[in-house]
Amino acid sequence: MPHQDEQHPNSVPDNSVPDGDKLTEPMLEQLRSALSAAGASDDVLQLLDEPGTPTEILQRLVDAGVMPDEPASLEELIEEFEELLTPETSPLEAELAGAEFLAIARGDDDDNDQLAAVLTEVEQYGGASALGLLRVVAAISPSASIQQSATAAADRLAGTGLGDPPWVGKIGTPRPESCYGYVDSDQDQAVLATFRYGDETHALAVLIDGDLGGVRDVWVTDKPDELRDEFRADPDQFGAETELSAATAVGLLEQALTHEPCPVEEDEIDDVDIYLALLRQRLQLLAANAG
Repeated sequence: MPHQDEQHPNSVPDNSVPDGDKLTEPMLEQLRSALSAAGASDDVLQLLDEPGTPTEILQRLVDAGVMPDEPASLEELIEEFEELLTPETSPLEAELAGAEFLAIARGDDDDNDQLAAVLTEVEQYGGASALGLLRVVAAISPSASIQQSATAAADRLAGTGLGDPPWVGKIGTPRPESCYGYVDSDQDQAVLATFRYGDETHALAVLIDGDLGGVRDVWVTDKPDELRDEFRADPDQFGAETELSAATAVGLLEQALTHEPCPVEEDEIDDVDIYLALLRQRLQLLAANAG
């Protein structure tokens, strides 16, 4: 059951990426071979042939999403949050930015101690962006200890006279709505859980591996009706749609989360890294709604 949302381009591993200032012709050919082996399209390979300095060539590949960029510093992550401190920002937009921050701050080991230390640094950095970021973390983290740490840090910043973002009273509390299930011929299951903020709906789509039992993919869509249409248009591939009670959806998702996540494709790995924590938070809302 393939991912039916935005596809991620093929990428090459970090250890295939040479320094832009030291990119020689042999390295360029090695990079071309690595990209070709990773399934890069002809359009991507043509980026290597366009004129420019080695650094410019590498930047074109980064911009195309096929090579990793330099990781942002904590200060950059905090400052990037500033553009979300407006009334035009939806609660979901703030949450998705927070989910990406959590994925970076937790590290590869999903370490809450490391995350707590990062939150301390965010508080020390200070400012409206730091306050907004801490509020989002407090709202969407599934960990009670992280919620408490982020809330306490945010309250201390607010105590200095900083104002909260206009969406702060809404984040983390969308209203659960309908859930749907699909089972394909390989016994892979998809669960689509929809939520509502006012007039705007969104959904978490979760792919559960039929063999391994764990979450293979999880992603967020703000067009759940379109995703349902795609699934229903091809029941031979995705299976017939079944409306699920909240209790049934909770049972399926909780069971999947007892297994190790099992993403395979690059986009699945990225999705699980970013959105698994948000899935756990939304699952808590679903469970409360199931009674």
